[in-house]
Amino acid sequence: MICLRLSVSLSCKNAYLFFMMKEKISFILFLVLSKLVVAQDEKAFELYSAGVRAGYSYEFGVAILNYTEAIKLKPGYMMAYFNRGAVYLKTRENDNAIADMQMVLSLDSTYYDAYAYLGEAYIAKSDIATAKKMYEFLLKKIPNHKKGLDGMALCYFYMNKYEESIKYYDKYIELVYDDPEAYYKRGLAKFSLDQYQKSIDDFTEAISFRNNYWQALDARAKAYRYIADLENACIDWHRSLQLGSKEAEKNIPIYCTK
Repeated sequence: MICLRLSVSLSCKNAYLFFMMKEKISFILFLVLSKLVVAQDEKAFELYSAGVRAGYSYEFGVAILNYTEAIKLKPGYMMAYFNRGAVYLKTRENDNAIADMQMVLSLDSTYYDAYAYLGEAYIAKSDIATAKKMYEFLLKKIPNHKKGLDGMALCYFYMNKYEESIKYYDKYIELVYDDPEAYYKRGLAKFSLDQYQKSIDDFTEAISFRNNYWQALDARAKAYRYIADLENACIDWHRSLQLGSKEAEKNIPIYCTK
């Protein structure tokens, strides 16, 4: 009887020691894995930061490579997908940009900035209808989203709905008063509606923010020509010619020979 009790006691003790050893091993493995995860996260962040720096330096290939490596280490790295998608837009890899922005939204459906970049990518692919849907959804969520307003204005411009385009540019310019591209595009919309003097005013604003904006100079020269102000038209064409404008090179011999 005593031997039986002793045997049971030893078995219980062995079981307890085995359990404690198992828990200790599990804890050690947990610590090791935690350190590995932390190390991977730190390395992923280093690569992400390197991607940001490369992007600011216009080294887009390097930026894409760094973001890709960061994602390999941390597959759910939303901001790495977002930034890589933005860089893909700059390198005109529009399908890759779309894939990355869709991944961003699968990771966080409330990261609405991704819709702005999706819209931009679809415009680059000449899919204006889909781009417009992206901007419409974005503006429902954030009515004064700058990229959303700018993008919607551009969609309407490409759809030849110039009055609607102007309305959205008006809203955008209220928020971003110093964007020469917005004044230029709104000027083109007004020119398309035969609002020549108003278009001249917008082209002038665009040039005031970007002195070497030869496209705006050419557009303003054309508007001047339409209101029979050849003197100012020729002044603009001569300026844009110095900046490499082919339009000016063509028009100066025709309109500016006197």
